[in-house]
This record gives sequence, structure tokens and C-alpha cells, in this order.
Amino acid sequence: LSLVNDILDLSRIQLDTKDLDIQPVELDATCENCLSIVRERAERGEVQIVLRRPAVLPAIETDGRRLKQILINLLTNAIKFTPAGGTVTIDIEEVPGDGAIIRVTDTGIGMSKEEISNAGKPFWQADAGLNRSYEGTGLGLALVHELTKVMQAEFTLESRHGEGTVASIFLPAHI
Repeated sequence: LSLVNDILDLSRIQLDTKDLDIQPVELDATCENCLSIVRERAERGEVQIVLRRPAVLPAIETDGRRLKQILINLLTNAIKFTPAGGTVTIDIEEVPGDGAIIRVTDTGIGMSKEEISNAGKPFWQADAGLNRSYEGTGLGLALVHELTKVMQAEFTLESRHGEGTVASIFLPAHI
């Protein structure tokens, strides 16, 4: 069911890019909500999750539902690929007069440059053999790529094998 929903979401995004519900979004509450959704998975994997935010949060107008979908996909991946004892952190940073950057950083297995360039392709998986260590369909980052385009946001990945990954979303103040 999860696979079917991801495929339908990806198709819907590609077909209808004008269906945004733009409203003021409280980044703090949105990130807290997403963390509560993935918290049990993090606890099962013995991964610590942290939210760091500035004292004053930037004002953002965007599609809150789609932002949650992006963050849940990024957090789920970060937790999945972080071994027990590791940490996943969400950082919110204001870009004065321009918007905000939300970074999801993990201390996980990391990716090579080639893996990063393939990571946004639908169904691509670094661990694709029959004896895979990690579950999933390879659609999470593809959905993030498409959603950020629709939301006029920017998505970047930085990573090193064995050191972890930083997924950054730049959100403009207004769409």
C-alpha cells in the first residue's frame, strides 16, 4: 500500500503542479509534528533525533502538507540509514528577507558522489541486491525532488561514505 501511495503521489505531482495550498506555515510546529511521526522508528533503531531552531523563526508561506511530506521522507531516510547510537538532526535557519533553510543531518552510512547523483531517480537504490540491508522502494528522494520543484524550493544533498548525509531544503519566504 505504501508503494502504491508513493507511486500515485509521484504521478500526481508530475501531472498537476498548480495544486498548491499556500498558507503561512509555522516551521517549528511543522518540524515537531514530523518528528513525532518518526520518533517511534528512531527509538526502535536507537537513533537520537534533535530539533535545533533559532529563537525567532522566519515567516514562511508555502504548502504545509507538502512540506510535511518532504520532511517525513527525509527523516525516514536519515533514520533508516543511521546505525544505532547515531543522531538525526533538523536545523532551521533563517535566510534574512529570503526564506528559510531546513537541514536534515544524519550520522549514517553516507553516499558517494555517484550515489548522490542517482538518489533522486525514481526506484533507484544504492543497496539494490537480493540481500539488501535496507527496506524501501527508492521513491522517497524522488518525491522530495518533485515536491521541492513544485514548491519553488531548492533541494540539495551532501554526503560522504561513513560520515553521514545532509539534506537541505531552501524554502522561499513566499511562493
